[in-house]
Amino acid sequence: MARIHLIDGEKGGVGKSLFTRVMVQYAIDKKLEHTLVDADITNQDVKRFYNYAVDAEFSEAVNKGDKADIIFELARKQPVIVNLPANV
Repeated sequence: MARIHLIDGEKGGVGKSLFTRVMVQYAIDKKLEHTLVDADITNQDVKRFYNYAVDAEFSEAVNKGDKADIIFELARKQPVIVNLPANV
């Protein structure tokens, strides 16, 4: 079963990235398979700590409508932890 953990919030500075980092570190410490996705393209602070994070982008632009599909593709293989930008 695919598992996608989406960490989001309505505004910046409320701890989304910190919570994401705690989840990732827990997975690392417990040796749990996971894929990390940093979807906050304007502030990829999670990727600064975990450089193996995969990029994804949410956009209303017609030519970018499928950029977030990678999250679903990755979840077929193992659980995914997604750090979302504010207001998604």
